[in-house]
Amino acid sequence: MQLQSLDSIKDEISKLDWNFTDAKTTYFTHDIHPYSAKFIPQIANNLIKIISNENDIVWDPFCGSGTTALECLLEKRNSVNTDLNPLSEIIGVAKTSKVNTKIKKELDSIILKIKNQIDKPTTKSQSNDLFPNIPNMSKWFHQNAITELSFLRNKIISISTIEGKCIFQTILSKTVNQVSNQQEETRYASTEKEIPINYTYKLFLKNFEKIWDKIEKTNSHIDNHSAKFQTVDLRVPTSKNSLLQIQKNSIDAVVTSPPYPNATDYHLYHRFRLFWLGYDPRELAKNEIGSHLRHQKEGTGFADYMKEMELCMKNIHLALKHGKYAAFVIGDGIFNKQVFRSAEELSKIGEKVGFKKIMIQEREIHQTRRSFLKPGRRAKLEKILILQKIDRK
Repeated sequence: MQLQSLDSIKDEISKLDWNFTDAKTTYFTHDIHPYSAKFIPQIANNLIKIISNENDIVWDPFCGSGTTALECLLEKRNSVNTDLNPLSEIIGVAKTSKVNTKIKKELDSIILKIKNQIDKPTTKSQSNDLFPNIPNMSKWFHQNAITELSFLRNKIISISTIEGKCIFQTILSKTVNQVSNQQEETRYASTEKEIPINYTYKLFLKNFEKIWDKIEKTNSHIDNHSAKFQTVDLRVPTSKNSLLQIQKNSIDAVVTSPPYPNATDYHLYHRFRLFWLGYDPRELAKNEIGSHLRHQKEGTGFADYMKEMELCMKNIHLALKHGKYAAFVIGDGIFNKQVFRSAEELSKIGEKVGFKKIMIQEREIHQTRRSFLKPGRRAKLEKILILQKIDRK
């Protein structure tokens, strides 16, 4: 099936109101887990429909919480989704999982054990294997929370399916920050909280019930199209990147929202979640593209950000089929009060590696989004950049 003409694509993108000011963004499994700077699902949905066909393979190179992946399933597309953050793969698998009897039986068995644990005397865990080595643990977690999170964490190893494991990890991850002493999702400061015995268990069970219900409802609206996830550093060249399991010229469309320059610190937003899931957020911090804290520590600027994005763009260009389209939703970068036009510069890099610029469409950013960003670093506009892979002459 042929895509609509280039003129039709440009016309449709130009006429659409991309602000989606009053649109509901929490339908199906889109809101099963917090994630900073989320991709609005309506944007992903419309781009998917405009630049791809049913049964196509769509790649989201910076998949975040898996928004593109879910919208692809809803629109009968297959997807490949990559991100540097291991939590992205976990959440993505959970929100796109097709659950079956085996998954439900395993999880129901663990849920029963958690319910039975509530009726038992709570004792402090003596095993260092059950909880992570978080710096200043007592500052960030009440002892009751540590004990109960440790019990929950230990149940992951008994889950045999990838889908079941990711669903359980997603619920545990969501619960972690809710019982921590972190003031709020977007404020990295501690406020001591009183966490009663069994509170963490009961909160986990409540989260499980809500999330499982959303997964089942989502399952009734998706078919057998696939959503695959990989944790990978996209800056590594394809020829040397053993983790990037994407063949050259195999992707029908790219729909993504890259990390904004000097903006979100995902490692900080998910710091405690990553620790409890067995990852070290400090390793993510060293490699995170666009990180404000990395910029402060290393003295990097917009040019450094664009050099890293160029490495990513080379891999994206190699994977995309000739004549196909890539859509990037990105905000401007602000360094030392100077505004840098990210979409325009990304377009130049795209042309350098073999893309053709088709258009740039502006949209307003909802200023109600919660963020670690101070107002001086918040972009007010996002831009949708459309590129096409062309043959080099």
